[in-house]
Amino acid sequence: MKSLSIAFVLLFSLEAFAIESDSLKMSHWISTARQQMNLDANQGKIYLDSLHFFLETHTGYLFQEGEYHKLLAIYYYRKNLYDSSLIHYNIANKKFNALNNTLEQAKISVNVSMIYNRKGEYKETIDYASSALTLFEQLDDKKGMGISLNIIGQVYFANGDFKNAAKYFKRYINNAILTQDSTEIASGYANLGSAFSKQQNYDSSLYYTKKALSIQMKLNALYSIGNALQNMATDFQKKEMQDSATYYYERAAEYYEKVDSKAGLAEVYFNLGVTEALRGNFNKAIVLQEKSLGISRQIGELFLQKENLFNLSKNYERIGLRDKAFDLYKAYDVLSDSILNENNKRYIEDINAKYETEKKEQQIVMQQIALDQQQAQIKFNYAIIVAMCFGLLLLVIIFLLLRNKARKKQEYLKAENDLKLREAYINASIQSQESERKRFAQDLHDGMGQLISSLRLLLGSINENATTESRLKVVSKSETIIDEMQKEIRGIAFNLMPQTLIQHGLVPALKEMALRINSTGRVMVLVNSFDTPDRLSEVQEISLYRTVQEWVNNILKYAEATQIEIQIVGHGDELNITIDDNGKGFDVTVLEKSTGNGWRNILSRVKLLHGEVEVDSSNGRNGTILIAKVPLTIPEEGRVANKDNKIPIGTDGITVR
Repeated sequence: MKSLSIAFVLLFSLEAFAIESDSLKMSHWISTARQQMNLDANQGKIYLDSLHFFLETHTGYLFQEGEYHKLLAIYYYRKNLYDSSLIHYNIANKKFNALNNTLEQAKISVNVSMIYNRKGEYKETIDYASSALTLFEQLDDKKGMGISLNIIGQVYFANGDFKNAAKYFKRYINNAILTQDSTEIASGYANLGSAFSKQQNYDSSLYYTKKALSIQMKLNALYSIGNALQNMATDFQKKEMQDSATYYYERAAEYYEKVDSKAGLAEVYFNLGVTEALRGNFNKAIVLQEKSLGISRQIGELFLQKENLFNLSKNYERIGLRDKAFDLYKAYDVLSDSILNENNKRYIEDINAKYETEKKEQQIVMQQIALDQQQAQIKFNYAIIVAMCFGLLLLVIIFLLLRNKARKKQEYLKAENDLKLREAYINASIQSQESERKRFAQDLHDGMGQLISSLRLLLGSINENATTESRLKVVSKSETIIDEMQKEIRGIAFNLMPQTLIQHGLVPALKEMALRINSTGRVMVLVNSFDTPDRLSEVQEISLYRTVQEWVNNILKYAEATQIEIQIVGHGDELNITIDDNGKGFDVTVLEKSTGNGWRNILSRVKLLHGEVEVDSSNGRNGTILIAKVPLTIPEEGRVANKDNKIPIGTDGITVR
């Protein structure tokens, strides 16, 4: 159980580490994409694609999914693909709504209102900006409240409701003052000045524009300074204070040149031209507006080109160059038609874009449904995987416990089998020794006993009256009997323990045994050896000799063979003995069922040497092969099996075939 607890803790630790690592990775993608959106939207999109690929294969990151769709909406906004941007803002808003994240919802409402403002759909702009304002008020977020108020003011301004625009711009300024945001304060004053200018309240407009200009000077916001100066110049122009208007237009041009704002310069030169025309300086007005026209063409500003062509046509007519004026008016007319066609083209493109957007929205909805289903499936799969991991861990523990139990049981059975084998070995040894004693006694009785009796009778026939010749015959016959007794003793001694085996080793002893068998003329026994050591240990030599002797005796008794081939071959640390005869085959299962000790003796001797033995034979087939394989070095545990090295020394003559 302790191991199981440790495994669970380790599993949860690894999972927590993986989650933390994934969170850091996603935070990097999100922050980098956000930075890049203000520099290079395409570069930011690369990081968003990495985030999207990760989120498609992982679940449980709702906030990061919201951030992904919000940043993707910003990307489409930068590309002027407003409808696609709105779709992703809608998805992001749902994600943050599920998390009850009011701040992110408020930010999304502000951004959506800006999109509708760009599209000229002011009702939706007011709705989303008002919603954002309410959320920011709940959060007491002054900066967010100011941005929302500014957007609402701009909508009223675009719709010609300048009084309401001024009211919201004032609230925007108050929030900016509370947050001490100088940039927002200056922006508020500038917007408020424009609202008063549209109401023809030029003094109030100049007052607030100058306040904006003062702050922008401190901030060194060159482009904003140029805009403020131009707005002041326009107010002076409306008040018919042309000298002041010219002064501020020229100062505005200086700042636009510093920031290389060609659009600002084109507008200033056009307004200076209008001012000079109002003074009656038509030639000077023509020079300024020709300059504005050139810049407008350079930057592709069609509306300003059209205004310059119209005013230049009027001014050339005023100085008497009617042909020039007519050519310019024709250019103005062509450009107006071109702008109209361009507007119609844009209108058609907008219709197509809306149609394509609706299709995309449907596709996105379907993709979102498929994604939700996929995420649900992923969560389900994740739960199954976790359950399977726990199940697998439990199965491994159970398997280890069962295997340990089985191993102990196997060790017990092996020990029990070893004990039985030792008992069988001891019984076989005892029975073999008893049989050997009986045989030895029988050989002495039948052989030596009869010879001794014959010798005694022969010697007893000698008396005092025996002639020398008869006595010599008795001596001669006695010598013959004594020779036979010597041979009998040697045979008995050889059966007990061949001296050749003790003095010269296994192979010479087997060759001597083969010579004795061959001398009978019944069977031809061949002994061959290859790569065998000169000597083995005493236990090995005696055990292997008795094994071969036991099997050959059985061949002689039962196989009716005429040829026996014995091969002893060394293979590195192993010795192989093969006994091949051409006698009658038999069913090898008889060996397993045999009640005699011959086969048991063979097995016990080979087992003693940590070897193995196998027999290849079958009924109705001539020839049988016995193969015994024993290691040349006996492991230490093998030496304990028979501490006294006592082994069977003979055969019991029991049938094993």
